[in-house]
Amino acid sequence: MTRAEIISYCLAKIAVNDATSQAVAAQFFDARHATIWNDSDWRQARWQQNLTIVAGTQDYQLAPEFEFVKVARWDGAYDVPLLNDTTALMRNPAGYDTSGPITALIPLARTGAGVCQIRCVQNPTQNGTLLIIGKKKITALASGDTPPIPGEDVALCEFVTGDLYEWLRQFDTAAYFFQKGGIQLDKMREMETAQAGELRQIIPYTQELEGGSLYDSMRPLG
Repeated sequence: MTRAEIISYCLAKIAVNDATSQAVAAQFFDARHATIWNDSDWRQARWQQNLTIVAGTQDYQLAPEFEFVKVARWDGAYDVPLLNDTTALMRNPAGYDTSGPITALIPLARTGAGVCQIRCVQNPTQNGTLLIIGKKKITALASGDTPPIPGEDVALCEFVTGDLYEWLRQFDTAAYFFQKGGIQLDKMREMETAQAGELRQIIPYTQELEGGSLYDSMRPLG
C-alpha cells in the first residue's frame, strides 16, 4: 500500500474524510513512519560510503544521508572501532592527535546542516579508503511511495487508525488499534532478526536404493 492508500484506508475506518481529517491523518502517518524507521536497525536503513582519507587530514564530513555510523574498515585490512573521546584518550593518550595508523574513529558534532562528522585517531599518515557503514536518515514518503520496511504498511494502518480514534477522543478504540500495531511491529522485528541471523546451507540428500548402494543428489551415478 502507498502512503495515499494507507491514509485513505485509515480515514475509511473512522468514517471521516474531510479536508481537516486528511491533513491530520497525513501528519500521523509521517510521525509513525519516523517512529518505526528509528525503532530498529532495519536492513532498508543501511547506508555505506567509501570515504577517501588523505594523509595529514584528521576530521571528515560524511555523506549527508548518514544518520550515524555503525562500523568501519580501513582499506580492506582491519576493522576500525568507534569510540568516544574519553575512551580514545584512555586507550591511547599520546595517540589522540599524533600521527600514525588509524586505530579508531570518534563521532563529532554535526554541522549546522545536520551532516555527520568523524575524527580519525590517530592522524593518518597515508592515503587510503575507509569503508563506513551506518544508518540512513529517514526519507519522507510521497503520496505514491510504499513504506520500505516489510510489514510496515500493516503496522501503519493500525497505528494511524489508532491515532485518528485518539484524536476523536475514542480512547478505548484507539488503544485496541495501538495494541494491534504493536503486535505487527514485534513481528517485523522478529522477521528482521531471523533474516539477519539466518545461515543457509545446501545439504545433499542421501538415499539408499535397492541393493544397498548409496546415491545422492551430488553424485547421482554413485
